Amino acid sequence: MDIKIGNIQLTEKEAETAYYSGKRYIVAYRRVYALEWCANYINKDGSRGGLYGREMYYHEGQLPLMKRGRFMFADNKTVNRLIGYKLLKED
Repeated sequence: MDIKIGNIQLTEKEAETAYYSGKRYIVAYRRVYALEWCANYINKDGSRGGLYGREMYYHEGQLPLMKRGRFMFADNKTVNRLIGYKLLKED
């Protein structure tokens, strides 16, 4: 099953690997998406629990965060460094 977040399409395995390794954010062009776990999410096979993404930041600066069409998984510190101020709590 694929997970679609904005214009990004990920496999379930890719999303879970990033989520459990601590990279819970996706940076793409001018947007930052947060990967989140929902226990009530119902999968196609009827099982419960899964990852989804929500847009949490839009960068209105002159330069984009990433090249168009590219994305990267990031942790809290990386997101804060890219946007230029402390939006997320750093561990």
